[in-house]
Amino acid sequence: LCNYFQISYGEGHQTVHQFNFKDFCKTYKLPATKTYNGLLVLDRNSIISLNQRFSYRTSIQFICSNEEVFKYIEKHPNAEPAIKSLLRTYGGIFDFETKVNLELVASKANMDEKMLIAQLKTFQRDELITVELRNTDAEITFLKPREDEHTINPIAKFVEQQNQLKHDQANAVLDYIHNDTQCRSAQILSYFGETLKDDCGKCSVCLGTKPQNTSHSASIIQQQIIDLLRDKSLTSRQLVEALDCTTTEVMHNLTQLLESEHIILNATNSYQLK
Repeated sequence: LCNYFQISYGEGHQTVHQFNFKDFCKTYKLPATKTYNGLLVLDRNSIISLNQRFSYRTSIQFICSNEEVFKYIEKHPNAEPAIKSLLRTYGGIFDFETKVNLELVASKANMDEKMLIAQLKTFQRDELITVELRNTDAEITFLKPREDEHTINPIAKFVEQQNQLKHDQANAVLDYIHNDTQCRSAQILSYFGETLKDDCGKCSVCLGTKPQNTSHSASIIQQQIIDLLRDKSLTSRQLVEALDCTTTEVMHNLTQLLESEHIILNATNSYQLK
């Protein structure tokens, strides 16, 4: 940042600078996400004050008639791409001051932003438009003078701790995703320093590890389902919990019973005897 704004060593305290984030990243070939997070770290530690103004755009309004615009294009053919891009992108630009995205307009006009800005200034000079240029998206105030090592060293440990914390949190999420042997509820409680006496019996891990009785044939499972449904209607989850079978086995046999019209699915999404 100091090099970007050409701030000398020992200088810069309480100076305010208009900041073009995209240009900064492009100049030093920095990844946008990491750079933005780095700026936030400096802001949180009172090294700089970052005033984000991403919602602001350059404001433009045409102050002449349609006929005058087309006459201008006839006299200045090079102006056609920029003018037509503005007119096609922003309706009402003749009637009121309109905030425009220079990057978008430049892309549609097939030119770079610097060339577009130069043309806009020409249009304003020729009394075609009024323009208020804002080609920055943030404002940075340096709260401390440039003293490189003395500025960064005091916060270095804190930054390392924060990075390690984020790293640990990301690993905890990955461990939770890939751990298919421990009850999900137990994993979550363990992360927060608590313990679960018994597995919940309802999560994907618990249901997936429910002991199977391979001696059960389809007919036996179906008969067990019918016996359970004699008393009351039950959901598929309730049937899985009640039967000594896997979820896949229960769902497969429920499908067969539905097809053979031994059971039906009622309005509450529960199974009952027909």
